Parts: sequence; structure tokens; C-alpha cells
Amino acid sequence: MIRMVFLAPILRAEALIIEQMVSGGEDGGSPDMSWVATAQQEMPVEINGARGTLVTGKRTDGVAVNGVYWQTNGYRFVLVSLYPVSDLLTMARSMHPQGQ
Repeated sequence: MIRMVFLAPILRAEALIIEQMVSGGEDGGSPDMSWVATAQQEMPVEINGARGTLVTGKRTDGVAVNGVYWQTNGYRFVLVSLYPVSDLLTMARSMHPQGQ
């Protein structure tokens, strides 16, 4: 697994987390969701033709957090952000596995 974490200096918090891992099968199940303490909403989304799941909720410190995960071409991606859902989905849709 590759994990990149971008910090927001003012908040002293993880503003963006990007994870990429090689998936062993087409349905790898749900990823580790330790980044959200309380999930408020889960809904299906489309990411470049792949079915994904958008999760909105709160971290343990009460800060709102959004995440999206999906799987395509043998890779699983997870993006977690303090940014609005629209920004998160724009970032997710800009990502392409190698070779696409």
C-alpha cells in the first residue's frame, strides 16, 4: 500500500489522505475506515466508470471529514479529506491507474 498524507498547518490535521493498493480481486470489500469515527452518510458514486462509495462523517475530534473509495483495474483507491465533497470527487476523478 502507498499512503500519502498532506497536512493543513493551520488546523494541524490531515487535510488529505491518498491511499493506493493492489487489490487481490474484483471485490475487495470495504477499506479500513479508521479515519471516520462516526459515519453520517454512505452513498454510491461513479469514479471514471467504476462504482465507488462516498462516506461523510466526523473524526474523533468532531471535525467533519469526507472520504471516497473505489476499485479499478486491480487497484483500490481511498481518498479522505477535510475539503467539501465536490472537491474530493474532483480529485478522485482526476486519478487514473498507470496505463490508462
